[in-house]
Amino acid sequence: MTTSLVLFAISIIGFTWPFVWYPFLLRFLPRVSLKYAPNNTALGITVIIPCFNEATNLRKKLENTVRAVGPRPIQIIVADDGSTDDCASLAETFANEHPYIEVHRLPRQGKGRAINSVWNSARYDIIIITDANAVLNQDSISALLAPFNNPRVGETRGRYVPQEPRSITAHQGASGYQDFNHRIYVAESERGLLHVSGGALQALRKSLHNPDLTLTMSEDWDMTLEARQAGWLVIYTPEAIAYKRVTVRNDELWRQQVRLVYGTIQTTWKYRKLFNPLKYHTFSISFVSGKPAQIAGPWWIMLGMLASLFIAKGSLPFVISLIGPFLILVFFIFLNWHRARVRLPVLKQLEYI
Repeated sequence: MTTSLVLFAISIIGFTWPFVWYPFLLRFLPRVSLKYAPNNTALGITVIIPCFNEATNLRKKLENTVRAVGPRPIQIIVADDGSTDDCASLAETFANEHPYIEVHRLPRQGKGRAINSVWNSARYDIIIITDANAVLNQDSISALLAPFNNPRVGETRGRYVPQEPRSITAHQGASGYQDFNHRIYVAESERGLLHVSGGALQALRKSLHNPDLTLTMSEDWDMTLEARQAGWLVIYTPEAIAYKRVTVRNDELWRQQVRLVYGTIQTTWKYRKLFNPLKYHTFSISFVSGKPAQIAGPWWIMLGMLASLFIAKGSLPFVISLIGPFLILVFFIFLNWHRARVRLPVLKQLEYI
């Protein structure tokens, strides 16, 4: 009984850690003093827009990016990842009107490899990566670039905000989750612990990323951890907003979650050295408390259920109350898996959801 109670308590703490205990712990960690000068409009930037079948969004995206950049030296690279629609042709038409835009037609290889393929084509030291279906606010580029005046900063990350919901319920759920994440990112950034935020908008120094290294399914998080492991600070700039459509279709949502979980496992294993608290100190706590802790939630639930079974000592109604909902959940997971036809060899098709 004692062992079962301990396991049950551990499961509760593990499940609630990233949502309750870790935010509480952050309040007591020291803040980092970081100062930087106002944004330098003479600073040149390269914007990389990886895209796959984004013909309906791309022209709007390019127009939006040009407005957001403002009066500064600029290079925009459209990395077309083997699109089967008119995405590349539309980009080339727009590029004829704007000579600083380049269009790279690439074979289908996935978002991370598409970014790597055009990385060395960047002419400027600061590279901004933004999704083709993300709309930027007017001050986003200026907000992203300002921290780079401090030589300790290697990367900045913007804020993802759900937009144009087709389902009020889905919008409220996405907004609530993103609002919670926003508060965590602010607290982490103030303490020099930021390592992840919404992946629709980020900026980093060109020298920080080695394009010869294969990126994981979570390519934005991969590059951020690459910078953190090298000792650079990552700053969250909530004034830089990327608006994106909320995913509400069951098949799209399932594919998105598969990509998230698979990419998190890939990236966590790739940067497993960051778990070492002797070398990375409080950052190792922040690292494990983010995505790895969140995707471990179902495992903590199963541990708690098993512990509860032993505590109940075989009470049939109690067992049914625990196992019944779990079996129903498994059934719906299998149903969605069957409908979505998800297979690991084609996971690269999920990277743009």
